[in-house]
Amino acid sequence: MSDEKGVSLTETLIGIVLASIIAMALFSFMESYYRSQTINRQLAVRASSIAIMAEALTHTMALSD
Repeated sequence: MSDEKGVSLTETLIGIVLASIIAMALFSFMESYYRSQTINRQLAVRASSIAIMAEALTHTMALSD
């Protein structure tokens, strides 16, 4: 048994590399999540606008009859 205490440079570097890989994966996941949320919000606004326009058009056509 060795009486060495602490962490070697190699162990520290391996820990930093593993933490970096995990951080990159997490960042990639979060970026795609936020991008999809932005697209979903834009689509919801467009769908709402289309519904309002369709209702206005139906109302206008009903008034012209």
